Amino acid sequence: MFLVEARRVVVVIFGAILNAVALNFFLIGANVYASGFTGAAQLISSVFKDFIGIGISTGVILFILNIPVAILGWYKVGKGFTIYSILSVIFTTTALEIMPVMSLSNDIILNAVFGGVIGELVWDSR
Repeated sequence: MFLVEARRVVVVIFGAILNAVALNFFLIGANVYASGFTGAAQLISSVFKDFIGIGISTGVILFILNIPVAILGWYKVGKGFTIYSILSVIFTTTALEIMPVMSLSNDIILNAVFGGVIGELVWDSR
């Protein structure tokens, strides 16, 4: 039982790090937006930076957006699933804060494809 849980935790952590790599190395630097809460966090971060002048990172906004979802998930979906989701959000946020934002290519389409492929690897591993 312990090995099964340990494997799940390792997969969640690995997926969170891959997600952060896709965002920081391909999507954010090229101004390509992801889908879901991650894309919403990117958009909010851009709005704060460009229009208000406050630089709040995508990771912090992603964490804040996921707080009400985690509370709702705890009561409606189940504790086990919610714990893994919280773990994923924490590691994604931490990795987004640690890794530098850079664009590995000047081609926006190439960045979007690589970011999308890496992001899809994350979803397939879960």
